[in-house]
Amino acid sequence: LTPWRKDGSHGGHGGDGAILAPMPGKVIAVEVLAGDTVSKGQKPEAVLKDMVTRANDKYEELGLRTKAKSLGLDSPWQLLTVASLVQAEGTSHDDFRKMAEVVFNRLKPGNPQTYGSLEFDSTYNYVKNQSKIDLTIAELKQYNNPYNTYYVKGLPPGPIDNPGEEAIKGALNPTHDGWYYFISLDGTTSKFTKTLAEHDKLVQEFNASRKKD
Repeated sequence: LTPWRKDGSHGGHGGDGAILAPMPGKVIAVEVLAGDTVSKGQKPEAVLKDMVTRANDKYEELGLRTKAKSLGLDSPWQLLTVASLVQAEGTSHDDFRKMAEVVFNRLKPGNPQTYGSLEFDSTYNYVKNQSKIDLTIAELKQYNNPYNTYYVKGLPPGPIDNPGEEAIKGALNPTHDGWYYFISLDGTTSKFTKTLAEHDKLVQEFNASRKKD
């Protein structure tokens, strides 16, 4: 969970025009882009408000509001959502730009690989509050939830984590190499492919290596 929300009554921004708005009553430990200096004796609500303010300042500095439209998104909130997927699925800083391209390519309704479906395991795991890799297509496609990108096409309603600065920069500047698929064979790096056939070969390689272990 993240300590902020999208204020739907203001077109996806906080009431003061900010990208994020605090969620009263929520006290959640998160990474904050602008740093997390907390004064002794500060009330949780004050800490949360300060965290959100600093995060908003950083998001504006990075250009989320100005870049969202040019990337085909409706709002900076959606761009932050993309960055959260990049953060969740990327295994290294080198992955982030490629991972962002995977998201944007899959979002295209007429793409020849996923036809507008993101199909990210991390969104399903987010809803289920788990971290599993052995998931069946049957269970993924049957669970009706707006965050389950196997069931619903397009982006989830909001971020699934609090993305770091490098992940946001990756989302702001994706590669343009035709990536649609990815897999981590060693847990520290990712391999990217352009077709399902190429991806399936790597999946078979990964499954074979697990059996040896």
